[in-house]
Amino acid sequence: MDNDDQTAWGHGRKWLTGMALALGFIAFLYVEEDVRGRLTWSQTQDECARQGMDLRWLALVPPPIPEAENIFAAPKMEEWFEGRGRNELTRRIEPSLGSNLVSETYLPTTNRTDAEQYLIATRPFEPELRIMRQGLQRPRARLRGDYGRAVDLPVVNFVAIRAVSRLLVARVHCHLLMGEEAGALDDLALLRDLRRLLGAPPQTLLSAMIDTAISRLYVEAVADGLAAHRWSEPALAGLERDLRGIYLPSHLRQGAVNAARFSVNVLETGAHQGGLVLEGNRLPDRWRWGPHGWFLQNLSWIAQCDRAALRMFDETNRAIHLENAPPAPTPGRPFQILAAIAVPNFLVSARTTARVQTDIFQKEITCALERYRLAKRCYPPDLGALVPSYLERIPNDVLGGKPPRYILGTNDDFELSSAGDGLTNRWAWPPAP
Repeated sequence: MDNDDQTAWGHGRKWLTGMALALGFIAFLYVEEDVRGRLTWSQTQDECARQGMDLRWLALVPPPIPEAENIFAAPKMEEWFEGRGRNELTRRIEPSLGSNLVSETYLPTTNRTDAEQYLIATRPFEPELRIMRQGLQRPRARLRGDYGRAVDLPVVNFVAIRAVSRLLVARVHCHLLMGEEAGALDDLALLRDLRRLLGAPPQTLLSAMIDTAISRLYVEAVADGLAAHRWSEPALAGLERDLRGIYLPSHLRQGAVNAARFSVNVLETGAHQGGLVLEGNRLPDRWRWGPHGWFLQNLSWIAQCDRAALRMFDETNRAIHLENAPPAPTPGRPFQILAAIAVPNFLVSARTTARVQTDIFQKEITCALERYRLAKRCYPPDLGALVPSYLERIPNDVLGGKPPRYILGTNDDFELSSAGDGLTNRWAWPPAP
C-alpha cells in the first residue's frame, strides 16, 4: 500500500469513526429520551390516578342504558340531534331565524302585531316541538354509536340545538308581548330541557361551552319577562327554582377532565396507525422520526395542564378561581409542541362560563326580588329580607366568592351588581315604556 492509499484509508477511517460516534450519540439520545418520557408519563398517570383522574379511554365510555329510558332512542331525537352540521330540521328552522323579525339579539320585535305574526309563522314547527317535549321526558341520554376510539365518538348536533334554542327564545319573547305567559313558560321549559342533551356523556369542553351559550339564551328569555314585569308570582317561583338548578362550572370541570382522555386517545391512536391528526390537521411525518419519549412527554404535558385546570373550580363554595388557570404550553419546545395544539384555552372558557353563571345567580335573586315586590308592593331594603321566604340562600359571586351588591333606589328601583366581574343588572318598577 503506497502513501496515497494509506492517506485515503486514514481519512476514511476517521470519517467512519466520526459517523459511528455520531450514530452512537444519536442512539444514546433516543434511548435516554425514551426512558425519560416513559418515566415521566408513568409518573403523570400515577399522579392523576391518585387524584381520581383516570386517563384511560374506557373510563370515558358511558355504560349502556335501556332504550326506553334513552332520550336519543325516542322518535326523531337521534335524527335531529346527533351528528354534525345542518340537517333537515335546521334547514326548516333557519329561514324563520333569518327573517327580519329575528335579530341577532334574539328579540324578534317590540310590536304586538309582529309578535302575533311571528307566532303564526312558527306554528308549523309545533309538531316537532311536541315530539321534542315527549322525547325529553325520558330520564337519561346516551348517544348510540361507536365509543371504541375518540375519533369515532358520536357527538351531539350543536347546530341543531342552537337553531331550536334561538327559535324558542324568539317565541318566548313574542308570547310575552302577547301576554301569553303559559305559552312563554312552555317554550322556556323546552329550552331548559334541551340542555339535557348537552349533558349526555362523555361531556366535553365543547359541549360545556355550548351549554353555556344555550343557558345564556335561557337567562335572556327570563330577563325579557323580568324587565317588563310580565311574570306572575307562581311563574317567578318556578323560574327561580329552575335557575337555582343551573351550575355551569360543573359541566366545564367535567369537560376539562375528559379533554385529557380525549387528546391522549386521539394521539395514541394516531401514533399506532402511523400518522398523527390533531384538531383536524395532520402533523408532518417527520414528527414520527423523533424520540418516542418526546411524544410521551407531550402526553404528560397535556394531562398535567388539564389536571392543573381543575384547581380553578371550587365545587364546595361554587366559585371559579381564574388565577389558578394553567400556563399555556410553548409551541417551539419538542416536549410541548403537541400539547400546545391539544390543550384548550381554559382561562377564556372559565371566564366566559363565570360571567354567564353570575348572570344566572343575579336573575335568580331578581326573581325573588320580584316575588317580594308582588307581595309587599316594594323592593326589600336589603337582600337578607329575601331569606328564607323568597330565597333559600343568597348566591355569592362566582369570581371571588363575595356577596352581590344590592342598592335600593329612591324610585322603586334597584341595582344588583357583581364585585367579581362588574356585571350589573338594573331593574325598575314600573317598567320603562
